[in-house]
Amino acid sequence: MSSPKVHTGDIAPFLSVPIIDGGEPFVLTETKPEKFTIVVFYRGTHCPICVAQLQELEESYKDAQKQGVDVIAISMDTEERTRQTIDKVLNNMKKKKEEEEGGEKEEGESLTSLQLPIGYNLSEEIARSWGLFISEAIEGYPEPPIFSEPGMFVILPDKIVYSSIIQTNPFTRPNFKDVLGGLQYIVEHNYPFRGTLTKK
Repeated sequence: MSSPKVHTGDIAPFLSVPIIDGGEPFVLTETKPEKFTIVVFYRGTHCPICVAQLQELEESYKDAQKQGVDVIAISMDTEERTRQTIDKVLNNMKKKKEEEEGGEKEEGESLTSLQLPIGYNLSEEIARSWGLFISEAIEGYPEPPIFSEPGMFVILPDKIVYSSIIQTNPFTRPNFKDVLGGLQYIVEHNYPFRGTLTKK
C-alpha cells in the first residue's frame, strides 16, 4: 500500500487523535492558531531520539506560544506507551536540571506533566494520508509491530500546508529553535511557499 504525497500549498489531510490528559481529542480542522500549527509525528517510546526531540519541543514550547505557534507531537503508540514516553522526557528534564544545579536536588515543585500536547493512537490510515513512511518492527528491537517514521508539518491557520519534512529513518531531526527562527523570518518578510513546482 503506497502513501500519497502531501505538497506545499495543499489542504492538510484529516487529522484527529486523542490527547494525553487533554479531554477533547485534537482535531486539526478545529484548531485556531495565531500564525502556525506545527504537527510533529514521532516514532514512539522505543526511539530515544524521539524522546530527546520531545524534550526539545517541551523546552521551547513557551517560545513557540509567544510567536503564535501551536505545537503538537503525535505517534501511533498506545496511551500506555505514550505515558512511558512522557515519563522518559520528564526524567531527562529532571536530570538536566540537577546537572545544571551542580547535582543538588532542589526542594519544592517537581515536574509532573508536559505543556506540550501529546497525541496517541494515530491510525496507519491517517499516517499514510500524510505521506509518512511506515515501518515494521525489527526482530530483537523493542518496537511495536507497525509505526510511522518521523515527520514535521507547518500548517497555516487556513489549514494549508506551508512546509513539510518527512523522514525514512530516525537519525536526524530539525533543530526546533531553528524552526522557530525560520517561522519568525517567514512572518516578518511575508516569505512565500517554496517547492510549488513539484506537483506541476
